[in-house]
Amino acid sequence: MKRRAALTTTATALSLLAGCLSDAPGAPRESDPVATDSSVQSTGGAGDESTAPTSRGPTRGESDADVETRVVESDADVEYLADEHAVRYVARWRNEGRGEDGEPTREPEYETTPFEDWAEIQCVEAAGRAAADHAGAALGASDVGAAISSGVAGEDLAAVVVVETVLDRDGEVVREPAVGFDGLVAATPASVDATYVIADEAYSMDAPVYVRHSVLRQQ
Repeated sequence: MKRRAALTTTATALSLLAGCLSDAPGAPRESDPVATDSSVQSTGGAGDESTAPTSRGPTRGESDADVETRVVESDADVEYLADEHAVRYVARWRNEGRGEDGEPTREPEYETTPFEDWAEIQCVEAAGRAAADHAGAALGASDVGAAISSGVAGEDLAAVVVVETVLDRDGEVVREPAVGFDGLVAATPASVDATYVIADEAYSMDAPVYVRHSVLRQQ
C-alpha cells in the first residue's frame, strides 16, 4: 500500500489481516495467490492433512529488543494544517482529459484527516517495517515482510510481521518461508517505539507487533 493513499484505502488496507493477506486490494487476477482455507490445504496426496501448511497467527512478538524508528514526512503532497490540527493529503487523482501534447492530464483531489489518526497509521506502518527488518536481520532471512492490521483482538491497530507460503492450484508448495514461525515469533520485538514528524508536530507511540504466517493459493 502506498503510504500517500493510506487514508483513502484504510478500510481495505486495515482489513488485509483481519482474515488473510494479499499484496494488493481488489479481485485476484489469474495466477495471483489468494488465501486458502487452512483446514483443507495439503501438499501431499488426497486426504493428507498431516503435512498441510497452515496459516498461523497473529501471535505477539516475543523479543524484548529495543527497536526504534522515526519517520519525517517528505511528501510534498502531504501538508500539516496548524489551524485545524489536521493533515491534508491527496486522496485521489481526477482525469482531466489530454493536454496539447496528447498526454493525459490529472488534477489532485485533497482530503483532510485529524493529525493523530494520520500519525498513528504512519507510526504503525513504520513500526512494522522496522520490526520486519530487525527479525529478518536476526534470522538471516530476506523474505520477511510487514503489514498493518485492525483485525488483531485487543488492538485498535497493530503492526504485523509477515511470511507467506504459496501453493499452486494443486496444493503443491511453490514458495515457503526461509524461517520457521516459532523462530520468527521469538526474533520479533513485542513492540516498536515509533515517531512520526510533520512540520513542527511529532507523534510517538509504542506500536504493538504481531507475527502472521499466511498460506496463499495461486488461481
